[in-house]
Amino acid sequence: MSAGDLTATAATGFLVAGPYPGQTTAKTLEPIRYDHLDDMIQTIGTGLAASVVSPTILGASDKAGTKRPVIGSGEFTYEVYHDWGELPAGIKYGNTHGVCEDSRGQIYIHHTVHATSDRHDTMVVFDQHGKFVRSWGAEFEGGAHGLHIRR
Repeated sequence: MSAGDLTATAATGFLVAGPYPGQTTAKTLEPIRYDHLDDMIQTIGTGLAASVVSPTILGASDKAGTKRPVIGSGEFTYEVYHDWGELPAGIKYGNTHGVCEDSRGQIYIHHTVHATSDRHDTMVVFDQHGKFVRSWGAEFEGGAHGLHIRR
């Protein structure tokens, strides 16, 4: 029987004080807490650094902010135009569910109509330069689910 053998000590009927082998104590738990705290601080620090540095990196090629964002890749690369097209007074976009171009270059936009829009036309048509041509489709308000034009 050895001094550290709890089975043998328990068999003798003596009480054993102190931690048993493998028991987690405050002394062994404290370094674990510090490791977790270090991990948490490192994660927060990395996220904070990325949020501060990212705008600088993203804008590095266009410091003046004059270039449009480019999305996609390969043959599917597109330049993004925010607020393209001159909507007439009274029409405000809801969720847009379809954009198509016809054979004449006119752009059709199908949307659900914004709640504050005075006119409820769901189909808006622009020429290739973004000038408003016409609108219609109030009977389809709230039901835009895609758009396909054959010609």
